[in-house]
Amino acid sequence: MIKTQLTGRLGSDAEVKTLTSGDKIMVFNVAVDRSYKTKTGEKVEKTIWARCTKWNIGESTLPNYLKKGTLVYVEGEPGASAYTDKEGVAKSSLEIKINEIELLGKASGEASTAIPKAEINTQEPADLPF
Repeated sequence: MIKTQLTGRLGSDAEVKTLTSGDKIMVFNVAVDRSYKTKTGEKVEKTIWARCTKWNIGESTLPNYLKKGTLVYVEGEPGASAYTDKEGVAKSSLEIKINEIELLGKASGEASTAIPKAEINTQEPADLPF
């Protein structure tokens, strides 16, 4: 088993999609900040984006808490996909099929509310339908 753990902030609100089968999936992007120093001592700051997907969410209220800027811990199975952007440039994307998610903080400006911790099972189809 391969497992990836990320802590970062949502780049936009979580989106719930309903498949033709009637199953619901939740999709969002997480930005993870990384910094390091080069051999010359120059500090480099970089943001790594991961597309996170949770299959079979049913009627979960969790998407209501996942707003742009929310700090989250995500654990799941890593994957990658390749695509071509609008300018015709080949790109790749890190993807995480979520096993567990924990909300660590709210987005700035949000009212204080109880934040749920969700342990999520991993039964999902092998590939994304979009």
